[in-house]
Amino acid sequence: MKLCVRGFSMKTSPIYVAFLATSTVPFLSASLALCYYLYRNYTTTEYVKQGTKARSSEAKEAIRRLVVNHEGDICGVVVEGVSGSGKSTLAAQLSDLLGFVYGSVDQLQFVKTGGWKVNSSETKRKGWMQVIKQGEETRAGWVFDGANKSVHDLYTDKITVAIHLDFPYSVVLPRLLRRSLLRVIKREKLWGTENVETWDKVLKLWDKRESILSWQAEEFLNYRNKKPDLLKSFNPKILLTFRSPDDLQMWLDDLKREKARRLSLPAVSIPAMSK
Repeated sequence: MKLCVRGFSMKTSPIYVAFLATSTVPFLSASLALCYYLYRNYTTTEYVKQGTKARSSEAKEAIRRLVVNHEGDICGVVVEGVSGSGKSTLAAQLSDLLGFVYGSVDQLQFVKTGGWKVNSSETKRKGWMQVIKQGEETRAGWVFDGANKSVHDLYTDKITVAIHLDFPYSVVLPRLLRRSLLRVIKREKLWGTENVETWDKVLKLWDKRESILSWQAEEFLNYRNKKPDLLKSFNPKILLTFRSPDDLQMWLDDLKREKARRLSLPAVSIPAMSK
């Protein structure tokens, strides 16, 4: 017997069904259990309290460097975090607000055609160099929505502010689910390429190479704590770690207010502040 769904023929013999159940259900159950564990254990108030506060001295210093020093110096910003933390959204906001040249790590990572194929190391390196060079030549500054250790020599000692979005799993999981489902439904082409997300890349939880949800869970569990050390290795002048979306939004609001205040001052009264 066969089951046909929109032209797709699938065998439903007892042997096939038994094989599918025994090979898939354990992996699916384990994946859901892992998601539940992360959801329960990384949503505590104490966990959130350990992050950077919007009105802390380092957060205020970051605003001073980004707004005031940006008037005379070249600023570089790197935003890091697990999938669904909002790296691209924040990088785009900083680019719009401060005029930075924006480098999309995913756009530099994947070829434009060919289906989820990765660019060569040389091509990726040229892309990173182009963004940094443009930001330096125009003196506009630059911002990346991720870090890459393979090209660290291009921006080590050049980063003004590194931002780690270390939000609870209860924040990043719903965000990623909402984003991925909308991309699947809309068949949205990603990062200027022909790549689109499919149901496999959302629901195939037993394969982290295919499912973005499984990759996020592993990234959160195994790599999240390593990201601060990765950012520190680039020797940024300031490292901010936000563990609350509210704190991040408050910091962004302060940044916007400071930018607006500086723009309202007479040009002759704006000093170039030293680092």
